[in-house]
Amino acid sequence: MLDWWDIRQRKVLHSIQAPDLLTRLDVDHTGTKIAIFCADNNVYIIDQCYDMTKKHVSELDNVIELKGATNKLDRKPASFSANSNYVLAGSDDANVYIWNAHTGQKIYEIPPPVSNEEGGGPMKRVLYSQFVPTPDFEAEYIAVAYKPHSFYMYQLCDTMQQGSKFSEMIDTADFAEFADDEDESWDRDPMALDYAVCSYEMGYIDQTVFICLTCFHNSHTRAGLCRQCAQFCHTRQGHEVANIGNKKGFRCDCGTSKYPNTSCTLQEVKTENDRNVYNQNYENLWCYCGREEERPMYQCLSCSDWFHETCIGTSDEENEYICRNCLQATHSYLIKYPTEGTENPSLPILGKSCREGRFIPVDWKRRLTVQDKQEHFPELIRPVNNANDDEEDIEFTDDEDEEEDDVDDEDGFIV
Repeated sequence: MLDWWDIRQRKVLHSIQAPDLLTRLDVDHTGTKIAIFCADNNVYIIDQCYDMTKKHVSELDNVIELKGATNKLDRKPASFSANSNYVLAGSDDANVYIWNAHTGQKIYEIPPPVSNEEGGGPMKRVLYSQFVPTPDFEAEYIAVAYKPHSFYMYQLCDTMQQGSKFSEMIDTADFAEFADDEDESWDRDPMALDYAVCSYEMGYIDQTVFICLTCFHNSHTRAGLCRQCAQFCHTRQGHEVANIGNKKGFRCDCGTSKYPNTSCTLQEVKTENDRNVYNQNYENLWCYCGREEERPMYQCLSCSDWFHETCIGTSDEENEYICRNCLQATHSYLIKYPTEGTENPSLPILGKSCREGRFIPVDWKRRLTVQDKQEHFPELIRPVNNANDDEEDIEFTDDEDEEEDDVDDEDGFIV
């Protein structure tokens, strides 16, 4: 059984029956797809936006079945690559299978290596397998634990050559040294372009955004790219791209009028993105001062702009930052809360003033008054029936009496 929970209300919102015993699941980086490995030897990719009147996976539309691996032993996982283009699963026959996550086509089958133990012979079966992202989060390596105890790394390429071997014991494994080639991972992966997918069809989503400095210098137009378009539509054309961090509610501009001299090789038809919001980051400029990136920097939790530590000061603890523009425009109710060094016994101290902005503790929502929670964060409140009274009481999910393992999640949903 696959259950969707609302952790704020601690109840199951919906359940759907899996085809067989469900051993493990994984969620892709967009949060829209789930891969489940079942004891019927199939991996199923399910779209979370499905018809909730359905009660069994077999009744759902657009379910992708990945076949080839066997899963009767060890409860092996299936996992997405960092870019969600591939799905990986180990098998009882000691092979590792890689599929195209969009079509279900099997791309690679990694045979078991030969054991170096006395007597030799191939590994008996896969215990665990997982994509290992490189620092730029492109899944380039595959880590596989075999029985008997051995741990191998493979490089994701067209030949699937075996990489360096780790220690015989997994718990004492040391990282292996890989190739000195410092080319970007997408340039070393000849099959990547065939399966790259632009994020445009996902709509206005929270995602890591890139800018093309080459195109901006030619057109002086603010625009942004998804990771895949930055790699395959611009970097491969010799353009200079830069990562400007996570942006909220953004849709890829590649192939629109904002990039008149570069076409999108991943998706031909796109309309204009009238809901995108562009700030100075799209010109590779940052902070109140409008200068280029200079670390360390802090990101505003509201507008996602980045600010130099030299311009706003430092935070002694792990705090979130709200810039002065957002503090005035969208979070003005926070101004009434005192900062450190200000005495106001009627309100809790909420953060530290920094160049007119504010560093606030990560649990700042818990410290708001009841009125502010009701007005700005109603999702933190749930009605609770009182057995001794016909009226409904209001209870906060972040009350101090809650159990320590209670999670305060922005979306409030986990699988």
